[in-house]
Amino acid sequence: MNQKTDETAAVIVTYFPDCSLLLSNLKALRNQVRAVVIVDNTPDLIDLSFCDTYAVVLPQRKNIGIAAAQNVGIRWAQQQEVDSVLLLDQDSHPSPTLVKELRSALLNLEAIGRPVAAVGSVFMDNDKGSASYFAQISGVGIKRAYCREESTTISASYLIASGSYYKLRTFEAIGVFDETLFIDYVDTEWCFRAAAQGFEIYGACNARLQHRLGNKTISVWIGRTFQVPVHSPIRYYYMARNLIQLTRKGYVPNTWKIIEIVRLFGVTTFVILGSNLRVKILRMAFYGFWDGLKGRGGECLR
Repeated sequence: MNQKTDETAAVIVTYFPDCSLLLSNLKALRNQVRAVVIVDNTPDLIDLSFCDTYAVVLPQRKNIGIAAAQNVGIRWAQQQEVDSVLLLDQDSHPSPTLVKELRSALLNLEAIGRPVAAVGSVFMDNDKGSASYFAQISGVGIKRAYCREESTTISASYLIASGSYYKLRTFEAIGVFDETLFIDYVDTEWCFRAAAQGFEIYGACNARLQHRLGNKTISVWIGRTFQVPVHSPIRYYYMARNLIQLTRKGYVPNTWKIIEIVRLFGVTTFVILGSNLRVKILRMAFYGFWDGLKGRGGECLR
């Protein structure tokens, strides 16, 4: 194993995973990291024995949430002989040089004195073959910043957790992920918290991650056609509740708060109009909004 990657552990959080896809992802990681841990949030223990020879499996036997599962993985990584951790979800397939590119980007930024909190990957859409962008909050808007051919890294305001790379010591300074959020905005909140403490977030343009789209979409035309993702009703609970929670945090940029409130209201409205689950979605979004005002966190018990 080369010196660039043998100081890295990978953390994969699973929830009713597609075992064949998971095995493919594990094979892609085999020569890139020193160790892999699977934190399985599936309520009923499933058979992940096919990866026991390489990956450590930590079954939670219930859904403890994405934030808590990532924290379990991070604590496990801190006990290994590594200095960095890569976070992945079960639907993201790493390129052969993913870890090398992420680590190289982070070390190069540190070498020129940048206080790096995390670097993230470019997502390649399996269906369209297009590359994702990185979000940059600027003034009263959020800019979509795409990597150019000459770019190696690009500044970002926040990252998607899957494909993100961290030095473990960073968590000692900033803290781990907020488990009260359970799911949704977990990665965004951490990035804003890091920025408030003087750290910086970057995208690594040469680090590529194939991603299988897991959500159904509906087409909405407003001047042009938008593809709006449709989630299960409970996700609208978490999105509404956690957004209310984040609007109360002083380190979260006001520009993001306003834009995200408008976006979530619009997306939820379109989904309600176009989904046969509109009553359940509306009810869960209302409960989430109410629980957010009440300051309730953790797992939804409704």
